[in-house]
Amino acid sequence: MMARPAPGASNRNIDVYSFGRRSAAIHEQLLDMAEQNPDFLYVYDTIRGGKVGNWREHRMLTAAMMKNSKYFIAFNPSDVGGGATGSFCGEHALSTRYFEGIAGGAVMLGTEPNCPEYSSNFDWPDALIKLDPDGDIATLLEDLNGQQGRVETASKRNVSQAMQRHDWSHRWLSILNCLGLPASFELTERIELLSSLSKLLF
Repeated sequence: MMARPAPGASNRNIDVYSFGRRSAAIHEQLLDMAEQNPDFLYVYDTIRGGKVGNWREHRMLTAAMMKNSKYFIAFNPSDVGGGATGSFCGEHALSTRYFEGIAGGAVMLGTEPNCPEYSSNFDWPDALIKLDPDGDIATLLEDLNGQQGRVETASKRNVSQAMQRHDWSHRWLSILNCLGLPASFELTERIELLSSLSKLLF
């Protein structure tokens, strides 16, 4: 629940958050927007190939960024960072960034991996809003910012779905069910707590 925003929290000071692989075209547009507008906060990586020195610190920082971001960029691997010829050629994979984005309540922009795991786990409206890797993100953001009801609903729904379906406790329960083993009291209690908290969002 580290990435879960506090109930009623509305301050999202980061306009767009992006980490890891990215679209060069979208990145350049966002840099221009940040340069031209001092109030536009775009958070992104500036170091490539570095190692994570402390995993706990890294996860805490990522979670804090997520729950303070309005929009988060998530592209399928083969759509950026290699495309049709690079190391991700033809790959469609459900990466952790999709789960991280919804847990913090960011509105995800990007492309969907064409795989059954994505379709079954992100099956609600606006789980991800289509952003062409070579498209016009400024126009998309302007359009979405003019639909505050849609954006707020998408943000809340993302957090709600994460708490109802995508906490690690849900994964552990699935493993136990496959093995025919009972869930512990603590596990059941956590899942019930997450379900209750998710209802506070609407």
